[in-house]
Amino acid sequence: MRSSRLFFLGLSIDALLLVITVSSLLMMRAGFSDLSEPQADGLSNLGQLAIWLIPTLLILLMALGWWMRSTGKPLVANILLWIPALPMAVGILLWGGLALLFFVFGG
Repeated sequence: MRSSRLFFLGLSIDALLLVITVSSLLMMRAGFSDLSEPQADGLSNLGQLAIWLIPTLLILLMALGWWMRSTGKPLVANILLWIPALPMAVGILLWGGLALLFFVFGG
């Protein structure tokens, strides 16, 4: 039961990370009328590839974790999901903790 909760927590953090990366990608592209320009946003071709590669790899990692869980390997699935989710969870906790500290002890 606890492994299932950890799996879905990691999956939800990864989904939040996916939403953030896709929204950042769309916000970078929102100001340009012609999306086919190779240097439209000031990035090199490798940079533009990386922008699309990060959400794609995140989707593949989430799908692979879901598949591993369905085949009966929940430990491997949790490890796969928590590789990108752990730094994001630490950042969320740090940001939330600092916001709470500033709210409680700030002037």
